[in-house]
Amino acid sequence: VQASVLNLYDDARLKSPMMDQKTDSWEAIDEKIINELARISSEGGEIVLLTSTIISPSTKKLINEFGSGFGNFRWVQYDSFSYSSIPEANSICFGKAVTPDYNFDRTDLVVSVNADFLGTWLSPVHFIPKYAARRRPDNGEKGMLRHIHYESGMSLTGSNADVRRKIRPSEEKVLLTDLYNRIAGRSGAETLPGPAFREDLSGLAESLTACRGRSIVVSGTNDVEIQIIVNGINYLLGNYPECIDTGKHINIAAGNDSEAESLVNDLNDGRIRALLMYNVNPVYDYSDPDKFLNGIKNTELTVNMAVALNETAGISKFECPVHHYLESWNDAEIIPGQMSLCQPVIHPLFSTRSFQESLLKWSGNPASWHDYLRTNWEKEYFPKSGQSSFGNFWNTSLGKGVFTYPVKEGNSRPFDIAALRKITEITDSPSPDDYEIIIYESVAMGTGMYANNPWLMELPDPLTRHCWDNVASVSPSDALKLGVVNGHLLKIGEGLLLPAFIQPGQAEGTISVAAGYGHVNSGPVANGIGVNLYPYAKISGGSRTYG
Repeated sequence: VQASVLNLYDDARLKSPMMDQKTDSWEAIDEKIINELARISSEGGEIVLLTSTIISPSTKKLINEFGSGFGNFRWVQYDSFSYSSIPEANSICFGKAVTPDYNFDRTDLVVSVNADFLGTWLSPVHFIPKYAARRRPDNGEKGMLRHIHYESGMSLTGSNADVRRKIRPSEEKVLLTDLYNRIAGRSGAETLPGPAFREDLSGLAESLTACRGRSIVVSGTNDVEIQIIVNGINYLLGNYPECIDTGKHINIAAGNDSEAESLVNDLNDGRIRALLMYNVNPVYDYSDPDKFLNGIKNTELTVNMAVALNETAGISKFECPVHHYLESWNDAEIIPGQMSLCQPVIHPLFSTRSFQESLLKWSGNPASWHDYLRTNWEKEYFPKSGQSSFGNFWNTSLGKGVFTYPVKEGNSRPFDIAALRKITEITDSPSPDDYEIIIYESVAMGTGMYANNPWLMELPDPLTRHCWDNVASVSPSDALKLGVVNGHLLKIGEGLLLPAFIQPGQAEGTISVAAGYGHVNSGPVANGIGVNLYPYAKISGGSRTYG
C-alpha cells in the first residue's frame, strides 16, 4: 500500500486513450468501440470481458448489466498467480466454489504445506492478526498455537513455525495422502491408494486427532487433487466450520484457470470476436504467452484497460487507460457483510477514466460511475443500515470507510466423500537426480504487476535480503555438489540463466525462483531486470502449477 503511492506518479502510466498506438479522443474511441460491439453482437459474435479478480459488488453488478446487453457475452476472471484449485476443490467437495475463511485464532495446531500464509498466500493481512493472537505464550488456558510446516523453499511462514520440514514438490501429494490415511485409519474411514511418506507421520496424525475440531491443515499448491485431500483431512478432523468456514468465505482469488485456458483455446480457434481486458497482463504472466498472442490476432476487436504500460498494452487496437485507485470511486467486500467504500484523494492526473465509466459509456448508460455506485448503495445497503436518511448513511460510510451488516451464511452441503475416490493413485516419482523448480510469489515483488516501482525493486527480500533481481535459491548441499557459490550463473532448462543464491533451509534437489521479474515493456525500472518465470508454469488438470 505504501509503495502504491509512487505508482500514482509513475511516468510509465498510460496517459490518454489510443487507437492503433496513436493518441485519440475519448469521444472518437467510444464511438468506434460502441459501433464495433453493436455490429459483433448483432451478428451473434461472442464478446469476452477478461478481468483480474473483482472484489467490488457494485462493479460485479455493473459487469452483469453490461453483459446482458449482448446476446453472446462471457466474463472470465484471471489472476497472475493462481489459487483457483481451492474454490474448484470446494465446489467438488461441498458444492460451493469459494475460498473459505481460515480461523487461525481458533486453532491449537496448524499444519501447513507450501502455504506461505504470513507472506503471500491468499490474504496474509487477514491471516496475520488471527495467527498472532494464538502465538502468544501468555494465552492462559488456551496455550500457544503449535505450528508444523512442510515446504520446499524457505518462506516467512516456514521461518515462524515450531517445526519445519523440507520436502520436494513431488512429495507433497504422497505426504498428504499418507497423512489422510493415518487419520482415516484411526476413525475407520475409507483410505486412499498410495505409498507411505518417507518419514513416519503417525505422531503428526496423533497430534491432529488430539486437536480434533481445533486444527487447520492447508496447502498452498495449486492442484485440485491436493486440495481435495486437504479438505478430506480437515473433514475427518472436524475442522469445519469452526476453524475453516466455507459459509463465511473470503472474496479473493476468483480467477479460474480452466476458464482462462478455454478462452485462449477459443481465441486461437477464432470463436471470440471481441476481447475487452481490464487489469490483466496475460502476454507477460500467462503460462503460454505465444498461444495467447496468436489467439488475439484472430480477434476483430481488442480493448485493453490498464493503469500503466505493460506487455499486453501494446497489442490491443484500443488502449483505454484507467484511473489509479487513489483517483477512483469504488467499493469492496472481502468478507461478506464487511463493505469498504473508496473515494478519490486526488483529481485524475491524466486523461484517464475508471473501468466502470467505460462500461457505462459502452452500454449506453448516461450515469457517471459515482452516481451508479451511490445509487447501488442506496438500493442495496442503506435498507440494512437502520438509518432514516440516505445522505447521512452515505456520509457516515464515507467518513468511516466501512459499513458492516449481518449476513445469513449460505449453507454448504455435507462433505462429499465420493470426491476422494476420484483421486488418482501416485504411480511414479521424479528421479532423485532431477532438480525440481519452484516458482513462488515474493513478499516484495508479488506478481510483478508493480515491477516498475523502484521502491519495491529496492525493498530487500525479508529472508534472502537480495533486491533488484530474482535468483536461483539452492540448498547448501546442492551448491557444494554443483560447485557453485553465491552469484554464479546457473543454467536451468532452456534459456533460463539466473545467479545462484545459497539458501539454508532449501530442500535438496529443488531450486526456488521468484516470479514477477523479467519484464520487457513495463517501464524503465522493470524492463530487463531478472527473468520471467511465468512461461515455465505448467497447466496440469486444468490448473496452473508452479512447482
